[in-house]
Amino acid sequence: MNLYSRQKGFSLAEVIVGSAVFMVVAVSVYGAYTGLFKIANLSQARSVATQLANEQFEVIRNMPYTNIGTIGGVPAGTLYATTSVVRSGITFEVDTLVRNIDLSFDGTALHGTDTNPVDNKLVQLTIICSTCQNFSSVVVTGQIAPKSGESATTNTGALNIQVINAQGHGLANASVHVVNYSASPSINLTDTTDNDGYLELYGVATGTNAYTITASKTGYSTDQTYPVGGSGNPDPLKPNSTVAAEQVTSVSFSIDTLASLAVTSVATSCDPVANFNFSLTSSKVIDVAGLLPKYFSTFQTGSSGALSISSLEWDSYTATSSDSSYDIAGIDIANPISIAPGASQNAQIVLMPKNGNSLLITVKDSLTKALVQNSTVELIGPSGYDKTLITDQEAGGGAAPACLPKGQVLFQGLSAGSYSIHVSSAGYVTPTPVSVTVGSGWQEQQVFVSH
Repeated sequence: MNLYSRQKGFSLAEVIVGSAVFMVVAVSVYGAYTGLFKIANLSQARSVATQLANEQFEVIRNMPYTNIGTIGGVPAGTLYATTSVVRSGITFEVDTLVRNIDLSFDGTALHGTDTNPVDNKLVQLTIICSTCQNFSSVVVTGQIAPKSGESATTNTGALNIQVINAQGHGLANASVHVVNYSASPSINLTDTTDNDGYLELYGVATGTNAYTITASKTGYSTDQTYPVGGSGNPDPLKPNSTVAAEQVTSVSFSIDTLASLAVTSVATSCDPVANFNFSLTSSKVIDVAGLLPKYFSTFQTGSSGALSISSLEWDSYTATSSDSSYDIAGIDIANPISIAPGASQNAQIVLMPKNGNSLLITVKDSLTKALVQNSTVELIGPSGYDKTLITDQEAGGGAAPACLPKGQVLFQGLSAGSYSIHVSSAGYVTPTPVSVTVGSGWQEQQVFVSH
């Protein structure tokens, strides 16, 4: 008998279990091992970044005071706003911010008690490592004073910029872009507002309508100044800013979170109408005369009659038909479509087949702006035209179709010319007739009634 034939080995199950246990332990050990390396690398990167920040700050501290500023910035200087530096084999981005600051010991420019507000310079260095995992930026901030006291700034002024939201509250960390290419040296800087929504720039070169300023923030709308006499907008409502010697120029901007609008185009039966063409025009304008809307765009609903419009500023928008086959018979929330900051608004546009010139008449409460239902609307026009429709009823009488909009009636097949609109609503004072000139295509007229 073979003595070795009676010895037992490991079964397949035991080998598999043992291998699995070994793999679990090995993976855990490897994870801990690599984790230690990551922590060590992160610690090294932060240490190098801190040393770099201190080094760069000392370099700036020992520069001539007049050179302490960024190229294209306020104050102007010889420093790059952003540059790359390699230390210990690691590439860092160095962002440099320099501001003139107005100290209160000798009064302040904002209160009109200091005509020479450039006291010290605030320097902020931000060290960024985009290739370092879990790296938090290193920020070093400090003030640098001129060796001979205040620097003369009699030929400069100040910009006091405020960014607010739709409720009028100051907006922190908003981005402000300031450009003046006519200055010497030219100015092209981007900075952020403080916790109260302010950005104060002192020692700013003078110039008449010379500063183009834009306020923005990720996920927010944008507000800006416009050049005077510019192409398409010669008389802007918010012209480029003027900076006068020893004066503070204050300018404010309103931005808020972007919204969206989901549009559906349907017939009065509620069946979808595909590929309807329309436009949206904002109530906000950018010119003194009020003729140039801040927003205007054309759209077409999809094959299912639906369309989603994103990145809209909070405002009231008027939808206008530009379709060759259909007219707008009404909108469930009525023109103008009001959209709040960050809202996801829905609007159902109800259509009727086009039939010559048309006039949509919308009856609203003068106080609440709510749609007034069951109003009698009489339209009198040229060549003995006289027709009466009742809102919320089918043309010619009868029950209202399922999707007929409230408080609105559509008159079609009209001749071009002058018409008068007579409206009566139960519980409301009969308003003075409204005159309207009907041209070609589709248009809308709102009539307001009061108690």
